[in-house]
Amino acid sequence: MNKNNKILIAQHFIICIISAVVLLRQFRLAINPDTAWLTSCAHRYYEGIPLINGCYDTNPPLSTLIYVPSIALSDLTAIKIYYSVYITIFALIILSTVLTYLIIKKMSFLSKEEHQIFVVAYITAVVISPQYNFSQRDHLIVVLSLI
Repeated sequence: MNKNNKILIAQHFIICIISAVVLLRQFRLAINPDTAWLTSCAHRYYEGIPLINGCYDTNPPLSTLIYVPSIALSDLTAIKIYYSVYITIFALIILSTVLTYLIIKKMSFLSKEEHQIFVVAYITAVVISPQYNFSQRDHLIVVLSLI
């Protein structure tokens, strides 16, 4: 293994550690009120109550339906809904980051260092930057835009 590969592996490791720390910190925070409301609406919809009867929300149905996978995960595994929302979002972030890396890796006009910079920028945008807006529908749309 040459020196450049060792540096890239070390950089990946550092990025993973920083992301894990930020995600664990985010996991310990209270869920956003908008997310809680939309998750509650999604739970009612999942139980068979039509959206028009289950909850009134001025947003389009997609903003509610986007949380149904978290409700399904909670229902299938008996994990609390609060945790299933974060688990689902973390899984989507990991999948989206891997896809981002695979897309950028095919851009031959960029160097390996530039690939790394783009991935770090993406991780910063979807993990560190949202803070209070983490898990809100806008945050999910950004994460899901690459999947």
